[in-house]
Amino acid sequence: MGIGHAAPVVVQVFRNIAQMGEITESTHHCNGVLRAQPIQTMFQLDPCLVITGTTITNGSLTYSFDQLENNFTFLIAQCVAQNPAQKANIVAQRQVLVQIGGRSHVRPPFKASFMLEFHISDALIVFFIMPSPEIIIATRESRLALWQAEHIQQQMAGLYPLAHFSLLGMTTTGDQILDRTLSAVGGKGLFVKELELAMLEGRAHMAVHSMKDVPMNRPSELVLRVAGPREDPRDAFVSNNHENLAALPAGAIVGTASLRRECQIRARFPHLDVRPLRGNLDTRLRKLDQGQYQAIILAAAGLRRLGLADRIRSLIDTEDSLPAVGQGALGLEFLANHPTLGNWIDALVDPATEACVFAERTVSCRLAGSCDVPLGAFAEAEGEILTLRAFVGNPAGTRIIRACQSAPLSQYKALGDGVAMDLLDQGAADILNACRA
Repeated sequence: MGIGHAAPVVVQVFRNIAQMGEITESTHHCNGVLRAQPIQTMFQLDPCLVITGTTITNGSLTYSFDQLENNFTFLIAQCVAQNPAQKANIVAQRQVLVQIGGRSHVRPPFKASFMLEFHISDALIVFFIMPSPEIIIATRESRLALWQAEHIQQQMAGLYPLAHFSLLGMTTTGDQILDRTLSAVGGKGLFVKELELAMLEGRAHMAVHSMKDVPMNRPSELVLRVAGPREDPRDAFVSNNHENLAALPAGAIVGTASLRRECQIRARFPHLDVRPLRGNLDTRLRKLDQGQYQAIILAAAGLRRLGLADRIRSLIDTEDSLPAVGQGALGLEFLANHPTLGNWIDALVDPATEACVFAERTVSCRLAGSCDVPLGAFAEAEGEILTLRAFVGNPAGTRIIRACQSAPLSQYKALGDGVAMDLLDQGAADILNACRA
């Protein structure tokens, strides 16, 4: 039978009360059921496979059920998994429930859609094969967003082959409003609001975001994690005729959608004409190619992910253009009450990347940062030490204050608080208030 696309499995052994005592109290009989030839044949297992039974003592039914469930989970892992990592993750999913004589230590949470019966001795074994658990992943429909969502989908499908992962493409308000800057229409949260609503309404179980688009204020019903490793966090200089910002002539038009980039460009190159640039990645490149701009500044991560690294004329060092909070990292947002996603997503999280991004977000949160404020923060991990740099400035680039601190990786939140406090002590509040006035 094709079990590769079905899970979980429920195993029921029906016996009368006297016979039930035999199967639950005899290691020999338990081993006989688990090693029986029909099971070996059905799962096409290696004949040398050894599955051990369990002896119940002191009426420990719960312990026995646990052991039987572990054994049958292992059986499934043996025939479905293609490598040791997949086998370990199938076992970790623990999608097997055993009932003996109609009894189990947990209530079955599902209804069977397929049933296979066969006999071993006088025991009736019933396998209930369930439809594959389906996880719906919400994503924007831009080419970059779909690449990111498909990347996560493929990773999860490889780790959890018993589940089915599908995408729910959505057009967000941020994708629809292209004639105004993000700061004028509500901020980057416009890119994730509809995706979060889809999860809250039960239309999706999780969503994939560019971390730099995720606002600080989020629904409490959702959990945010950071997938790793991080792609190149730097800004990229893209031009058809010039090598870098320093090579541009006075009055050259430079496009960017970010006040953060605008501030830093104006501070270093006040002779350049920095103008807003909206649209998805392909739209921005097309506007450059049409001659509307002499150069544009984009996130290197997006260009690399879409195989467009050859459009990068030069990368801007983080000393000259401090990245946005979370730039280059992918965010995985999911329902807090989902029974399995929290554990499954753990396998995709890189602890160092997550610590870096959460330290950066702490700075932004403390300063109430958003896309209407020129603010950047970037953390780097070296061993167990995290170094966090941040800046706040005005759009004209005439005033910029900076802060930098280091701390152990585990203290990322305290590090973010410390850097934010340093900026506030230098007068960041005045700059922020002026930007929002």
